[in-house]
Amino acid sequence: MSATPAGVAALGIVTLLLLASLVRQWGLPSRLAMFDLLGILPGWAFFIGPRGEYDLALAVRGQREDGNFGAWQECAAAQPRRPWQWLWYPEAYAASTLGQLIDMLDRRQVAGRPADADSSLAYDRLLAVTRARLGGAGFATVQFALVQRAGGDRAITFTSALHPC
Repeated sequence: MSATPAGVAALGIVTLLLLASLVRQWGLPSRLAMFDLLGILPGWAFFIGPRGEYDLALAVRGQREDGNFGAWQECAAAQPRRPWQWLWYPEAYAASTLGQLIDMLDRRQVAGRPADADSSLAYDRLLAVTRARLGGAGFATVQFALVQRAGGDRAITFTSALHPC
């Protein structure tokens, strides 16, 4: 069986695209950009970044029947990765989803659109996370907030209404 020149050329092009996309994963896109005249090099992202790269976080708290509030707690979607989980770590998808919901709600608020339970699926899902986190802790109502993280500083950028637990 002999290879045709067209088949060899096609295999060469596919191999070059694969190698270029792998190199882009290692942070060399600017050097490759000068060779990508047609804009065809893929820029895939196969892996979710480690926790803490997001600049927004979800904080939750509850209010007891007597009116006292519990302390704000940052809500983590996934436990830290263990050494043997270098290849398979499905909890990272939960952390990614939580980060995306936080970003969606923040974008709504920044754009001046309503960011409440009646108008936002992200608000509804974050409220469900809050209720799941604080549901059995004896709170009558629950509340969540978006917290801007910058270095060691924290600032609340959005606070939800109080909702029944």
